[in-house]
Amino acid sequence: MQLEKISANIEDDINQYNKKLLAQKNFRVKIDRFLLMIRNPFKYETSDLDKYYKSLWFFQRFTPNKSALTNLISSGKMNIDQNDGLLEDVLTYYKSIDEHAASVDEALASYSRNQIGLYIMKFDFMDSNTVTSDFRKRKTLLEYHQNHAIENLVYARKQLMNTPKILYERQINNAKNLLELIKIELNK
Repeated sequence: MQLEKISANIEDDINQYNKKLLAQKNFRVKIDRFLLMIRNPFKYETSDLDKYYKSLWFFQRFTPNKSALTNLISSGKMNIDQNDGLLEDVLTYYKSIDEHAASVDEALASYSRNQIGLYIMKFDFMDSNTVTSDFRKRKTLLEYHQNHAIENLVYARKQLMNTPKILYERQINNAKNLLELIKIELNK
């Protein structure tokens, strides 16, 4: 019973990782589009940037499904059908998520918010309603093009996104391997 629940949680983790990989792919496309626009300011309109701002600093952290493990720990029955090696593998799986994925996710989220987000908020007005105001005019696409710091910050974010991608793919493989071990144990 415990193994089936842990297995279901790990399958849920795999689904979450796959969704995050797809979301990251979509964000990379949007970041590429933003970079293309600021590198070619005469081909696009400044207002075209509006739909890409959020992708520059938005980030969702991965949260594993630990409900079965949490219930197992709180019950005080820390054996999984008498297989201590498998219990150790399960604990190692979740520990690696907590240690590595959390720190990588936090680093990327922090960079996106505190570097890119703050810089662009200092550089320009984000509210598209201010475009019509004589007092608060939005920066033009040419001004974005001439500001190399924005391009460098955004390009660096795109590069930083490779680390979670590699980590998520590795965690998917770890999860699949763990599911195989659980399946073997269940078939005994």
